[in-house]
Amino acid sequence: MKLITYRIGDGPVLTGVVVDSDAGVTVKARVLNISSWIASLPISFEAQQHNTATGIEAPQGGIMRWLQSGSEKLRALASHVHAALANPAIPFDLLTDVHLYAPIPRPGKII
Repeated sequence: MKLITYRIGDGPVLTGVVVDSDAGVTVKARVLNISSWIASLPISFEAQQHNTATGIEAPQGGIMRWLQSGSEKLRALASHVHAALANPAIPFDLLTDVHLYAPIPRPGKII
């Protein structure tokens, strides 16, 4: 599973998962926007304590919020992606149509 931070045109910066990418071939690769899903995740107690101790605000979204939501959210993300792939009504963007950014903007000290 490849997590990305991206933008389409002049739109907002989004978080997504690249799907259907075979051996580095990006022509068929699609991107599932998971920005809303990540924003709904609660921050783990441990991350809250760390943020409070260091004076850092909890991230509102993006990959940093997913990382601070706890290790069990990896399985939850995989389930979310599989459910989206099974639902033909879920829209996907083409990887060739997006502008990629650093996956974790301003990561700070990662411990």
